[in-house]
Amino acid sequence: MGGEDTVELLCIITGFSPPTVEVDWLVDGAPGHVTATAMAPRPEEDGGTTYWASSRTNVTREEWLEGRSFSCRVKHPPSGLVTVGHARFCTGLEKLNPKHITIHILPPTVGDLYVTRQPNLRCVVTNLPSDLDLQLSWTKATPGVLSPDMLDLREEVNGTLTATSTLRISTDDWEAGERFTCRVGHRDLLVPLNRSIGRSRPPSSSSSPPHPEELQHPTLTLTCLIHGFHPDNLEVRWLKNHQDIPMDTYVTTPPLRDGTQEVTFFAYSKLRVLKSSWLAGDVYSCLVVHEGLTLKMAQRQVQKNPGK
Repeated sequence: MGGEDTVELLCIITGFSPPTVEVDWLVDGAPGHVTATAMAPRPEEDGGTTYWASSRTNVTREEWLEGRSFSCRVKHPPSGLVTVGHARFCTGLEKLNPKHITIHILPPTVGDLYVTRQPNLRCVVTNLPSDLDLQLSWTKATPGVLSPDMLDLREEVNGTLTATSTLRISTDDWEAGERFTCRVGHRDLLVPLNRSIGRSRPPSSSSSPPHPEELQHPTLTLTCLIHGFHPDNLEVRWLKNHQDIPMDTYVTTPPLRDGTQEVTFFAYSKLRVLKSSWLAGDVYSCLVVHEGLTLKMAQRQVQKNPGK
């Protein structure tokens, strides 16, 4: 990567939480005047609570060939951990097996999306022991043909290989919430690795009171509809008077596609409550947790109207 006269150095930091991390670059072990571009922490695609981020910089090919040492220094203030990765590969904050192949997708820049309107995605596969039986492909959630650029394969100073695949996408697809997946196969992998990326779309939600006919029974049903979100990693909880309700007292469907050609999802949750609690005016809330929300969560309250 980089131009003919420059070499791009890439630092990938993974497996940290909470999402606060500081990265700077060292030249021959000391802070240098290095201009870097950082990507803000993003949730990892494993459904967990950890994050990943990246930082990249360009140095002259002359500096690289003359043997100068370039390192990225990673600080994680919440834990106090500091680690240093050399050359283009940074192991990050987790104890990474040096033989473990890793895959990440770098999102398009804001300038490429909205100024030049020529956005690219980059799938970066690090720590490859060789290129034997290496297979890398792209797919997207909706039908269509994808044409990535020729695979870029580079040897690292530690003897491993880094493969980078660049995919040109459209701003319209990104804005519409299209989701792209990079798939990597290799003879050293028992199963292929997959990573997906797409613009997060926050859910809309609404809570509904029980149907009037239900008031004849001792228990009532409250419902919560969540729709228009992606990715499909969503959590729904119910609260009573702002206190958590045990999860075994309500049911939430798995996320389902909003339509056969859509890339957004919907889910439905229902809670059974005592009629006496409802008539007493207890306040119930449907709490939705999703990465696309500004505060990562949103509440929708429902309670009996006074006097009814």
